[in-house]
Amino acid sequence: MAPNVRNATWLAERFEVSVRTIERDLGALQQVGVPIYAHAGRRGGYAIDETTTLPAVNFTPEEATAVALALDRQSGGPFAGAARVALLKILGAMSSADAATTEGLADRVRLFESTAPKPDAVPGVIERGIVEHRVVRLTCQDDEGRETRRDVEPVAFVGSDIHWYLTGWCRLRDGPRLFRMDRVRAAALTAEPTPPRCLDEVTPADEAAEMDYRIVTTGAEHPVKGGIFATGGRLPNYAVFCVVVDDVRATVAHAEELGGKVLVAPVDTPTGLVAAHLLDPSGNHFGIYSPPAGSET
Repeated sequence: MAPNVRNATWLAERFEVSVRTIERDLGALQQVGVPIYAHAGRRGGYAIDETTTLPAVNFTPEEATAVALALDRQSGGPFAGAARVALLKILGAMSSADAATTEGLADRVRLFESTAPKPDAVPGVIERGIVEHRVVRLTCQDDEGRETRRDVEPVAFVGSDIHWYLTGWCRLRDGPRLFRMDRVRAAALTAEPTPPRCLDEVTPADEAAEMDYRIVTTGAEHPVKGGIFATGGRLPNYAVFCVVVDDVRATVAHAEELGGKVLVAPVDTPTGLVAAHLLDPSGNHFGIYSPPAGSET
């Protein structure tokens, strides 16, 4: 009906029912919350509140193919199910001709099979916990196979090409924690609402400053140097090779030209060290950094 006003007589003729049936059905819709309003007067009738309607969104076949490609490359992460539903809605709103063109375009875009592991699946219960601001009860497994159950206030997802993590406030430890999705054995949504928490609260800005960072070397004639630090359980455990470069930002730009992907954009630390994290076209992770001026590499 929106945005035009239609009276009961017009609606009855349109749907081949009685005026009484139209008025009864409209009243039932109003009772369940559908924003239908009656307008009095000679030209009055019924209409849906314009503020609750959306204009038509039309995608070209090229745009729909681009969206499908982007969603396919992000499969396995948070809200992957919602992404698939969104794509179906886009295709369902297109004309038959445009949908057929989109299907043909998608068939002409192929991706090389990645050798990297598939990203962790994210339980829908945890997604709902973030969307609805509710506490989730997780059963998690550690490196040694031990399981613990804890209530968590979910705040955000963080991840890489391989692993996804939930960052939130762990009530068992009374502090911020990261939970790797492939180590979550069970998840349940509780009815308890979560208090307001920002991302900075569960990933403290001074966390890196609290870490005990050390430079290590092999001690050989041409030593290989690197950095090592203990995360204290606040960050995921991983190892990555780092390469010293003269200009981190220029190296990142060149890597992207060669088909690499930036996982962590260049970061300037208070000490003057600049670092970034890259992924090469074969799926290998590595870091690059330039040390502070005047320091040893």
